[in-house]
Amino acid sequence: MYIETKNGQLTQSLINGKPIVPTQDYYIATSDYLALGGDNMKFFSKGEAISTGIKLRDLFIEYFKKTSEVVPNTDIRLNFIGKK
Repeated sequence: MYIETKNGQLTQSLINGKPIVPTQDYYIATSDYLALGGDNMKFFSKGEAISTGIKLRDLFIEYFKKTSEVVPNTDIRLNFIGKK
């Protein structure tokens, strides 16, 4: 996802390089803590929660059993242009 603002106004928002379609449903994978509004993420409570039954801890353990190194993404995901 890429979000760009200029002077505090949204100017561009993309998912996989394509414009977001307001009428389309999108799925977001996140932790239970954030999905339930933790850290002021109350906007998640507007959607439907679909539990995977997988704990993040277990997901990380399985990932690191297979992959010993994390290579961070270097793409720009948030771009704030100008002042608010």
